[in-house]
Amino acid sequence: MNTADDPAPDVLARTLEEAGFESLWYGEHSHIPASRKTPYPAGGELPAPYRKMMDPYVSLMAAAAVTSRLKLGTGIALLMERELFSQAKTIATLDRAFARGAVAVKIWKEVGIDIKNRDGKFILPDDPLFDPIYEHLAKIGKPLHAHLAEPIDAWLPLDKDSSHYSYYSTNPQWHLYGKPEYPSHAAIIAARDNVMKKHPTLVVVGAHLDSVNAGPGRPRAARRSSSGTSSQTAMSSVATARQACGPSMPRM
Repeated sequence: MNTADDPAPDVLARTLEEAGFESLWYGEHSHIPASRKTPYPAGGELPAPYRKMMDPYVSLMAAAAVTSRLKLGTGIALLMERELFSQAKTIATLDRAFARGAVAVKIWKEVGIDIKNRDGKFILPDDPLFDPIYEHLAKIGKPLHAHLAEPIDAWLPLDKDSSHYSYYSTNPQWHLYGKPEYPSHAAIIAARDNVMKKHPTLVVVGAHLDSVNAGPGRPRAARRSSSGTSSQTAMSSVATARQACGPSMPRM
Protein backbone atom coordinates (compact mmCIF):
# COMPACT_ATOMS: atom_id res chain seq x y z
CA MET A 1 0.00 0.00 0.00
CA ASN A 2 3.05 2.30 0.17
CA THR A 3 2.48 3.56 3.71
CA ALA A 4 4.97 4.49 6.41
CA ASP A 5 4.32 1.04 7.91
CA ASP A 6 5.43 -0.78 4.75
CA PRO A 7 9.01 -1.48 3.60
CA ALA A 8 10.72 1.67 2.32
CA PRO A 9 10.49 1.95 -1.49
CA ASP A 10 14.23 1.68 -2.10
CA VAL A 11 14.53 -1.37 0.17
CA LEU A 12 11.50 -3.06 -1.40
CA ALA A 13 12.58 -2.28 -4.97
CA ARG A 14 16.09 -3.61 -4.46
CA THR A 15 14.74 -6.78 -2.85
CA LEU A 16 12.26 -7.36 -5.68
CA GLU A 17 14.89 -6.86 -8.37
CA GLU A 18 17.33 -9.21 -6.67
CA ALA A 19 14.56 -11.81 -6.36
CA GLY A 20 13.84 -11.62 -10.09
CA PHE A 21 10.52 -9.80 -10.02
CA GLU A 22 9.59 -7.86 -13.13
CA SER A 23 7.92 -4.75 -11.76
CA LEU A 24 6.79 -2.64 -8.80
CA TRP A 25 3.51 -0.70 -8.90
CA TYR A 26 2.26 1.91 -6.44
CA GLY A 27 -1.28 3.21 -6.21
CA GLU A 28 -2.58 6.62 -5.23
CA HIS A 29 -5.51 7.71 -3.06
CA SER A 30 -5.07 11.40 -2.35
CA HIS A 31 -8.59 12.21 -1.11
CA ILE A 32 -10.06 10.04 1.66
CA PRO A 33 -13.54 11.23 2.78
CA ALA A 34 -13.90 12.10 6.45
CA SER A 35 -17.28 10.36 6.61
CA ARG A 36 -18.48 6.96 5.45
CA LYS A 37 -21.69 8.24 3.85
CA THR A 38 -20.55 6.46 0.70
CA PRO A 39 -19.76 2.92 1.85
CA TYR A 40 -16.48 1.21 1.15
CA PRO A 41 -17.14 -0.86 -2.02
CA ALA A 42 -15.77 -4.07 -0.52
CA GLY A 43 -17.97 -3.68 2.57
CA GLY A 44 -17.15 -2.92 6.17
CA GLU A 45 -14.83 -0.16 7.34
CA LEU A 46 -12.29 1.45 5.04
CA PRO A 47 -8.92 -0.31 5.68
CA ALA A 48 -6.59 1.92 7.70
CA PRO A 49 -3.70 1.86 5.18
CA TYR A 50 -5.76 3.90 2.70
CA ARG A 51 -5.46 6.88 5.04
CA LYS A 52 -1.67 6.66 5.20
CA MET A 53 -0.62 6.13 1.59
CA MET A 54 2.54 7.99 0.60
CA ASP A 55 3.19 9.91 -2.61
CA PRO A 56 3.65 7.33 -5.40
CA TYR A 57 5.94 9.44 -7.58
CA VAL A 58 8.45 10.28 -4.87
CA SER A 59 8.40 6.63 -3.79
CA LEU A 60 8.95 5.42 -7.36
CA MET A 61 11.88 7.83 -7.77
CA ALA A 62 13.46 6.35 -4.65
CA ALA A 63 12.93 2.89 -6.14
CA ALA A 64 14.40 3.94 -9.48
CA ALA A 65 17.53 5.26 -7.81
CA VAL A 66 18.57 1.80 -6.60
CA THR A 67 17.43 -0.44 -9.48
CA SER A 68 18.30 -0.86 -13.15
CA ARG A 69 15.97 -3.59 -14.50
CA LEU A 70 12.83 -3.36 -12.37
CA LYS A 71 9.89 -1.82 -14.22
CA LEU A 72 8.13 0.88 -12.19
CA GLY A 73 4.63 2.25 -12.55
CA THR A 74 1.46 3.56 -10.92
CA GLY A 75 -1.44 1.17 -10.51
CA ILE A 76 -3.70 4.21 -10.41
CA ALA A 77 -2.74 7.87 -10.83
CA LEU A 78 -5.15 10.65 -9.86
CA LEU A 79 -3.45 13.48 -11.74
CA MET A 80 -6.41 15.87 -11.57
CA GLU A 81 -6.32 15.77 -7.77
CA ARG A 82 -2.62 16.50 -7.28
CA GLU A 83 -2.55 19.95 -5.71
CA LEU A 84 -3.06 20.69 -2.00
CA PHE A 85 -3.49 17.07 -0.94
CA SER A 86 -0.60 15.78 -3.04
CA GLN A 87 1.70 18.45 -1.57
CA ALA A 88 0.91 17.21 1.91
CA LYS A 89 1.69 13.63 0.89
CA THR A 90 4.89 14.74 -0.84
CA ILE A 91 6.07 16.52 2.30
CA ALA A 92 5.25 13.47 4.44
CA THR A 93 7.11 11.20 2.02
CA LEU A 94 10.16 13.50 2.01
CA ASP A 95 10.14 13.58 5.81
CA ARG A 96 10.30 9.81 5.83
CA ALA A 97 13.29 9.92 3.48
CA PHE A 98 15.01 12.49 5.71
CA ALA A 99 14.38 10.31 8.75
CA ARG A 100 16.20 7.49 6.95
CA GLY A 101 19.26 9.63 6.20
CA ALA A 102 18.54 11.74 3.11
CA VAL A 103 20.10 15.19 3.42
CA ALA A 104 18.69 17.22 0.50
CA VAL A 105 16.02 17.41 -2.19
CA LYS A 106 16.88 17.70 -5.86
CA ILE A 107 14.69 19.57 -8.34
CA TRP A 108 15.34 18.24 -11.83
CA LYS A 109 15.65 20.06 -15.15
CA GLU A 110 12.29 18.67 -16.30
CA VAL A 111 10.77 21.45 -14.18
CA GLY A 112 11.02 24.28 -16.69
CA ILE A 113 11.58 22.45 -19.96
CA ASP A 114 9.41 19.33 -19.87
CA ILE A 115 6.58 19.28 -17.33
CA LYS A 116 3.42 21.23 -18.21
CA ASN A 117 0.25 22.10 -16.33
CA ARG A 118 -3.24 21.12 -17.41
CA ASP A 119 -3.39 24.25 -19.63
CA GLY A 120 -0.34 23.11 -21.58
CA LYS A 121 2.00 25.74 -20.11
CA PHE A 122 5.46 24.86 -18.87
CA ILE A 123 5.76 24.77 -15.08
CA LEU A 124 8.71 26.84 -13.86
CA PRO A 125 10.63 26.30 -10.59
CA ASP A 126 8.98 29.28 -8.89
CA ASP A 127 5.44 28.05 -9.56
CA PRO A 128 3.31 28.53 -6.41
CA LEU A 129 2.61 24.81 -6.60
CA PHE A 130 6.04 24.17 -5.07
CA ASP A 131 5.93 26.86 -2.38
CA PRO A 132 4.69 24.60 0.44
CA ILE A 133 7.57 22.20 -0.26
CA TYR A 134 10.15 25.00 -0.35
CA GLU A 135 8.72 26.42 2.87
CA HIS A 136 8.94 23.04 4.54
CA LEU A 137 12.55 22.50 3.44
CA ALA A 138 13.50 25.91 4.79
CA LYS A 139 11.71 25.20 8.07
CA ILE A 140 13.50 21.90 8.69
CA GLY A 141 16.87 23.16 7.38
CA LYS A 142 17.21 20.88 4.35
CA PRO A 143 18.84 22.26 1.17
CA LEU A 144 17.37 22.28 -2.33
CA HIS A 145 19.77 20.98 -4.99
CA ALA A 146 18.73 22.97 -8.07
CA HIS A 147 19.58 21.04 -11.25
CA LEU A 148 17.66 23.42 -13.49
CA ALA A 149 17.68 24.36 -17.18
CA GLU A 150 20.35 23.10 -19.56
CA PRO A 151 23.75 24.58 -20.44
CA ILE A 152 23.27 27.73 -22.48
CA ASP A 153 24.35 25.80 -25.57
CA ALA A 154 20.95 24.12 -25.56
CA TRP A 155 19.49 27.41 -26.77
CA LEU A 156 22.23 28.08 -29.35
CA PRO A 157 22.93 26.56 -32.78
CA LEU A 158 24.92 23.33 -32.71
CA ASP A 159 28.61 24.14 -32.52
CA LYS A 160 31.19 21.41 -33.15
CA ASP A 161 33.68 23.35 -31.01
CA SER A 162 31.38 23.22 -27.99
CA SER A 163 31.96 20.66 -25.26
CA HIS A 164 28.22 19.97 -25.42
CA TYR A 165 28.09 19.22 -29.16
CA SER A 166 28.18 15.45 -28.79
CA TYR A 167 25.33 15.42 -26.29
CA TYR A 168 22.95 17.75 -28.12
CA SER A 169 23.67 16.28 -31.55
CA THR A 170 22.62 12.86 -30.27
CA ASN A 171 19.87 14.03 -27.88
CA PRO A 172 17.90 16.52 -29.97
CA GLN A 173 14.98 16.44 -27.55
CA TRP A 174 17.05 18.56 -25.16
CA HIS A 175 18.40 20.91 -27.85
CA LEU A 176 15.99 23.83 -27.68
CA TYR A 177 17.43 26.09 -30.36
CA GLY A 178 14.70 27.11 -32.79
CA LYS A 179 11.94 25.97 -30.41
CA PRO A 180 10.36 29.23 -29.25
CA GLU A 181 7.57 27.40 -27.44
CA TYR A 182 10.07 26.47 -24.70
CA PRO A 183 11.03 28.87 -21.89
CA SER A 184 14.33 30.63 -22.43
CA HIS A 185 17.43 29.88 -20.37
CA ALA A 186 17.12 33.34 -18.81
CA ALA A 187 13.49 32.72 -17.84
CA ILE A 188 14.33 29.48 -16.04
CA ILE A 189 17.29 31.00 -14.20
CA ALA A 190 15.16 34.01 -13.26
CA ALA A 191 12.55 31.62 -11.88
CA ARG A 192 15.25 29.88 -9.83
CA ASP A 193 16.39 33.21 -8.44
CA ASN A 194 12.78 34.08 -7.65
CA VAL A 195 12.56 30.94 -5.52
CA MET A 196 15.38 32.33 -3.38
CA LYS A 197 13.67 35.73 -3.20
CA LYS A 198 10.42 34.18 -2.04
CA HIS A 199 12.16 31.84 0.40
CA PRO A 200 15.19 33.73 1.74
CA THR A 201 16.05 31.13 4.39
CA LEU A 202 16.01 28.21 1.94
CA VAL A 203 19.51 26.98 1.08
CA VAL A 204 19.71 26.51 -2.70
CA VAL A 205 22.68 24.59 -4.09
CA GLY A 206 23.37 25.16 -7.79
CA ALA A 207 24.32 22.25 -10.05
CA HIS A 208 26.77 22.36 -12.97
CA LEU A 209 27.42 26.08 -12.60
CA ASP A 210 30.50 25.92 -14.81
CA SER A 211 28.46 24.68 -17.78
CA VAL A 212 27.11 28.18 -18.35
CA ASN A 213 30.56 28.90 -19.79
CA ALA A 214 29.51 27.79 -23.27
CA GLY A 215 32.68 28.55 -25.15
CA PRO A 216 35.98 30.44 -25.43
CA GLY A 217 35.77 34.02 -24.34
CA ARG A 218 32.59 33.61 -22.38
CA PRO A 219 33.07 34.46 -18.70
CA ARG A 220 32.35 31.87 -16.05
CA ALA A 221 29.43 32.56 -13.80
CA ALA A 222 30.33 33.49 -10.25
CA ARG A 223 27.01 33.00 -8.51
CA ARG A 224 26.32 32.45 -4.85
CA SER A 225 23.78 30.24 -3.16
CA SER A 226 21.19 31.80 -0.88
CA SER A 227 23.30 30.77 2.11
CA GLY A 228 26.12 33.00 0.89
CA THR A 229 28.49 30.18 0.00
CA SER A 230 30.58 30.31 -3.13
CA SER A 231 29.82 28.03 -6.06
CA GLN A 232 32.84 25.88 -5.14
CA THR A 233 31.57 25.44 -1.60
CA ALA A 234 28.07 24.73 -2.92
CA MET A 235 29.42 22.00 -5.19
CA SER A 236 31.33 20.50 -2.27
CA SER A 237 28.09 20.48 -0.31
CA VAL A 238 26.41 18.47 -3.05
CA ALA A 239 29.30 16.01 -3.10
CA THR A 240 28.99 15.63 0.67
CA ALA A 241 25.22 15.16 0.35
CA ARG A 242 25.60 12.46 -2.27
CA GLN A 243 28.23 10.68 -0.19
CA ALA A 244 25.96 10.78 2.82
CA CYS A 245 22.76 9.47 1.21
CA GLY A 246 24.09 7.63 -1.85
CA PRO A 247 21.71 7.35 -4.77
CA SER A 248 18.63 7.93 -2.64
CA MET A 249 18.63 11.73 -2.70
CA PRO A 250 14.93 12.57 -3.21
CA ARG A 251 14.03 14.28 -6.49
CA MET A 252 11.20 16.63 -7.30
